[in-house]
Amino acid sequence: MLSSDPVYCPAMINPPSQTRAPGLNPDADADRERDWRAAIAAAPDQFGFWLGLTRVLAERQAWSRALRPCAIAVRLAPQALQPILLQATLLELAGKVGEAGEACQRALHLAPGHAGLHAQRGRLALQGGDATTARRHLSLALALDPDRAEFQSDLARASTGAAAVIAWTRASRLDPSSVIALTNRGIAQADRPDRAAQCCRAALCLDPAAAPALNGLGNALKQQGRYTDSLTCHRRALILRPDFATAQVNLGMTLALCGNLPTGLALMEARWRVAGFVRPAPPPLPLWTGDALAGRTLLLVAEQGLGDTMCFSRFIAPLAAPGTPGGGRVLLACQAPLVGLLSRLPGLAGVIPHGAPLPACDCWLPLTTLPALLGLGVAAIPRPTPLTVDPRRLGAWQARLGLPMAPDRRTVGLVWAGSPAHSSDRARSVTLSRLAPLFAIPGIRWLSLQKGAAAAALTRLDRPGADIHDLDPGLDDFEDTAAVLSCVDLLISVDTAVAHLAGILGRPPVWLLLPFVPDWRWLLDRDDSPWYPTFRLFRQTRPDDWEGVATRVAQALARDRRPEPQQ
Repeated sequence: MLSSDPVYCPAMINPPSQTRAPGLNPDADADRERDWRAAIAAAPDQFGFWLGLTRVLAERQAWSRALRPCAIAVRLAPQALQPILLQATLLELAGKVGEAGEACQRALHLAPGHAGLHAQRGRLALQGGDATTARRHLSLALALDPDRAEFQSDLARASTGAAAVIAWTRASRLDPSSVIALTNRGIAQADRPDRAAQCCRAALCLDPAAAPALNGLGNALKQQGRYTDSLTCHRRALILRPDFATAQVNLGMTLALCGNLPTGLALMEARWRVAGFVRPAPPPLPLWTGDALAGRTLLLVAEQGLGDTMCFSRFIAPLAAPGTPGGGRVLLACQAPLVGLLSRLPGLAGVIPHGAPLPACDCWLPLTTLPALLGLGVAAIPRPTPLTVDPRRLGAWQARLGLPMAPDRRTVGLVWAGSPAHSSDRARSVTLSRLAPLFAIPGIRWLSLQKGAAAAALTRLDRPGADIHDLDPGLDDFEDTAAVLSCVDLLISVDTAVAHLAGILGRPPVWLLLPFVPDWRWLLDRDDSPWYPTFRLFRQTRPDDWEGVATRVAQALARDRRPEPQQ
């Protein structure tokens, strides 16, 4: 990029030691640096001399040392593009992403039509987590130079969903030999496992040792229900790259789904090394290794979704019981919406919302790591620690819902969609219209516990005569949801936090609607759950077959005309 810039600088064309080839040996580099410094001493206001010194230091990869003379060159010639371009590159190489982006922005004021500069600005924005700015500048770079495959690949990295598929497809067409572009084109099509597998296989034809392509193929095969083949791909990827954290996690999740919890959970601990994994900042404490706490204070940190926090809360109480391997004081840092609910969990000395100041603790552990630390197997999964419901909220909701109802009518709660931000939400959530067979069953009062934008689907549901009530406006928090769950005879839900809440409350019975490839917790080929004894699982028998699930649930509702007994 720098060599293509048209800026003229006499000192760059005729350097003091032009007869010496740069970087051949330390003595030659030292001579060149000495020559430039002598030139600077004679004429300190010549920005070209400072730029020459910068280049010598940069060739020696002394990025931080090169920044000072480069800054002087920029100050002496603020309208010259070359020094600012070099400064941006040096700042990037020195790991100062934010400052490098600012330098690029200044350079763009001088050369707004410089494609490489827009690409660098976009790449830096992406490194800094600003995908919107990255996409804008990379799109401008491609508008100026549409045939640059590396620009297209960077744009693809900054994109999501269908835009990422389009960008990676264009990148692979611009450079058909790019294994990375083909692999990522497949990964971006995770919801189309046939196409994903095709792209990853094409990448492997170019490079059979491409571990990311093997990992992507393993994921695609898993989504097709080919679990043995999926495991083989992930294992091959790890033979090629034993430290490949993403493949370790994917192998672990598939093993756990297939019932091998101890090995699967242990492999999933590599999640902390996966780029882009969202995690709370670890506290400045030593990790707990499972030894006896013996009166020490352990801080458990929730690090994944709300459902995960509720599900794994069952492991907390035993840690604080006297005479157990824990036997200490246990605190929990978790998501703010769960603080009130989980503060009533037996054994907890306190619950702190994420971001709040932490009290004095001796050690810490991610909450999701507890099952792995325990070497948990399917047969050893403990029952949830029961939680109590706020009696005031319960009384208020009983009055609002007009309970008790007539004995020949059932009250059934319903949740059909999870958070759109969840990585697997497209597979686990269902549109309300696809559950239409449920509303044809007579004698049911439906209570929608659906929150968020998906709740608006109730206004578009064409089911005349169905007794459906939208509770969204009154569900202020999980305390309200827990109270409503204590009022219904049955909850029918996709895999969401509300289902986990019903599970840890121990009521009502839950009919869980699962996609063809569910979360590892729900295992395979069973309609019950070792995690929650009150659950009954309704699984898709082929991908995206929610109609089949709805039909079987409607048939079960029609057969079971009376509420299920509470367990």
